[in-house]
Amino acid sequence: MSLSEKKIKMLRLLFGFISVVVILLVINKGAIKESNENSTYDVNIPKETKIILHFSSLTDTKQNFFPNPRSIFFYYDKNGNELASFQRNEEMFRNLIVQGRDTIFYLFKNFTILFDSKTGEKIKEVSSENRINTIRQGTDQTGFLEDFNLGYTLLNFGQASNSDVSFILRFVSEHQNYDIKIPYYVESVNYDKKKQRFTCLLDNDDFEDSSLFYYCEINYDKKKEDFVLDENIKSVQFKEDYDAIYSMIKNDKAYIVQLYGKKKEDGTFETYGDSEDKNKANFLLSVLDLKNEKVIKEKLIKENYPVPRAGYPFLSGSAGLPVSMVNGKLYVFTSDNEITIIEDEETIESKSMPYIFDDSLSKFAPLEPTFEKNHKDFFASVVKVGEDGEIYILNIFPDNIVKIHKLLEDGKYEELWQGKLPSDLDSDLTLNTFFFLDNE
Repeated sequence: MSLSEKKIKMLRLLFGFISVVVILLVINKGAIKESNENSTYDVNIPKETKIILHFSSLTDTKQNFFPNPRSIFFYYDKNGNELASFQRNEEMFRNLIVQGRDTIFYLFKNFTILFDSKTGEKIKEVSSENRINTIRQGTDQTGFLEDFNLGYTLLNFGQASNSDVSFILRFVSEHQNYDIKIPYYVESVNYDKKKQRFTCLLDNDDFEDSSLFYYCEINYDKKKEDFVLDENIKSVQFKEDYDAIYSMIKNDKAYIVQLYGKKKEDGTFETYGDSEDKNKANFLLSVLDLKNEKVIKEKLIKENYPVPRAGYPFLSGSAGLPVSMVNGKLYVFTSDNEITIIEDEETIESKSMPYIFDDSLSKFAPLEPTFEKNHKDFFASVVKVGEDGEIYILNIFPDNIVKIHKLLEDGKYEELWQGKLPSDLDSDLTLNTFFFLDNE
């Protein structure tokens, strides 16, 4: 091939590539905006705000050639009137809003925005010490330490080739901002106010002996006036091949929620993943005494309960599912639409949570006409355990109507709030969660 022919071929390829890019831009113009369009960096939370709806882009809902990660917050008053909206260009999932004594925290993965709880005015924005560069990312756990006036969030940092960091526990206030790097996969963190200590429950798959229950501690150092990781890993003998869904540590006891399949002749259980019959499951609670390093109780909470969608024995689809830990209680949501509330080994109660929202739409890209509608279970809803221990369910209905219901003791629902989504909401946005604002 001559030099001129090569140049012509290169020009054709270049022209072809530019044409494809232009076509894709035109096709995606409804879903893609300039990064700063409609984005307010100094926005305050309107004082009349009672409900915040958080939407996030969902980059794998469509095979977008140009992903546009972002979060959008809509502020509503108690009567459902939209007051304002606020956008930032980070895709976030789960619960990123925390309200403290005087401060509201927006805990993004690479920065935090602090607002005054009473006035809604922005106090400051602080950049995070360690940046997370993945697009899809959410908080694994968030909370507020009343005794230190600190917001905190647990984030999956990822295992990088040049780093041994797996998770980060981040602390933020108006005067502090620092990260603690944890070189293990952290299932959850539990805070003991009396001991001023976090206990981090670790994934036993990270260790050679998978029959042990592993944890580490993060203690408050009064001299440094910071929390500090104790690098000594602690463990307690538990059982072979246990399938822990979630664990809570309280008063030096570990409460371990486990899922199993069919019961065997010797009294033990098959792992659910290996069970041939996935239409039924067993839910077991084990209690470990961490001081004396022994199992002190095992209780079969639910035996052979029905699994309507084989392979999905717990409810999913919301940030607080299948298990939420709120104010020293575990809330376990099973696929038979029941909630088991565990306070300790003796205080366990169950609630029925029937699905009655058959006319609701999907929270996933709700205004996208081609997306699947009319789910028949809570996967399409946003289920949340409030700080008051009540169960709240948000659903989207036809005509962009949004309703929040509270679950009552008799399994019925009370409608608490109704609003309406903006008609021009981008079709690639998904309703992530909602937040009740207490500003009185």
